[in-house]
Amino acid sequence: RERLTDWSPAARQRVVVALLGLGIIAAIFAGPLQQPGYINFVDSRNCMGVSNFGNVSSNLGFLLVGLYGLWRLQTPRVLAFGDKFEILVYRCLFSGLVLTALGSAYFHWAPDDARLFWDRLPMTVVLMSLLCATFAERISVAFARAWFVPLLILGPAAALHWRWTLSTGVEDLRAYGLAQFLTLLIVVVLHGFPSRYRSAPWVLWGLATYAIAKIFELYDGATLLLTGGAISGHSVKHLVAALALLCIAFSLDRRILVETRRQPSKSGKFC
Repeated sequence: RERLTDWSPAARQRVVVALLGLGIIAAIFAGPLQQPGYINFVDSRNCMGVSNFGNVSSNLGFLLVGLYGLWRLQTPRVLAFGDKFEILVYRCLFSGLVLTALGSAYFHWAPDDARLFWDRLPMTVVLMSLLCATFAERISVAFARAWFVPLLILGPAAALHWRWTLSTGVEDLRAYGLAQFLTLLIVVVLHGFPSRYRSAPWVLWGLATYAIAKIFELYDGATLLLTGGAISGHSVKHLVAALALLCIAFSLDRRILVETRRQPSKSGKFC
């Protein structure tokens, strides 16, 4: 029986294409998806002149993790990157995270559908960058290069599509849902293939942590009740999701390229 380690980059690419095709087909048959009442968060308390203080201030976690990631990439570890292109991808990821912190804080200060767009738009940059980084690590750098610009177009386009459907009066979250959940599914599946790096499964731990964050999001009011009014589920979601992204930053601090040669070549590759 063929092992996953024996699968060629071309075979792994076909897995990605198959998952994309299945996701798109499922979205087509699902029909328009709405999320009524999403912006009706339970904790609307003001503090220090800041409306919805808990949901606004909890975005500080995203900001700190994003800045930490960008700071670490100022002097990237040679053994953590097989190609300089990967550094660019992760800079996009952490830059998107900084923008997510700002966009989410802006949205939560006075929640409405127009402001929600500025929360979701930068998050698609984070997601697409993570997917591209996974391509580079688990398939090939060439495949990741080919998809880098298209992904950074398709992700924001999904958020724009959602915003356009709002203007038509029939909200449709299918494209944005694919950008978020299908992306994460592909990342999980690709982690079944061997990596170019040797490290602990930090990214998978981060994805598991993000799943916990989404659970807190579902139990916004219950969390506020269980904590005696200290913090709502949505605020906890922000903090736990930031922890999930911190796992990715930690992965870059610890992973080691499997290849033995360590000096960067003239082509820009580290090996």
